Amino acid sequence: MSIVSIGIKPKNIIPAEQRLTTALSLDDVDTVLELVPSQFSVDHDFSFDTDLYGSDAHSGPKTGTSNLLITACSSGSIDVVKALLKLGANVHCADHSGKTPLMLAAIKNSIELCKVLIEAGARIGDKDHKGRTACDWAPKQDLKDYLDPYTS
Repeated sequence: MSIVSIGIKPKNIIPAEQRLTTALSLDDVDTVLELVPSQFSVDHDFSFDTDLYGSDAHSGPKTGTSNLLITACSSGSIDVVKALLKLGANVHCADHSGKTPLMLAAIKNSIELCKVLIEAGARIGDKDHKGRTACDWAPKQDLKDYLDPYTS
């Protein structure tokens, strides 16, 4: 699916960064490959004004910065993640709370995405700012079982 096919305005009207973030959320590999690296570094940080991980009643929406790989992993976009890694994205990056792409894949309970990241060199033992690893973030036992052999 491309951003144009769902009725989003043509590229000359939408700013490139907005096109890129929309493409990331829609798993639109073609648009991501069009914009990276022609207009953005593969490790480009961008601002956001909505909460990538969902807001709760206490904190509401958040603002901050993220990068392309973090955003693709948080939305579970396997094809975009593969494309970004092929372009040289840093598999060891982290978001504002220290979560790595692998942790975000674990949160999504995606064994396939975890496999892609591990094959790209993601470190299972990395910890976020609260000391949690990807295994700690895995919501289901089958994913914990998949990740566990890599921790030793």
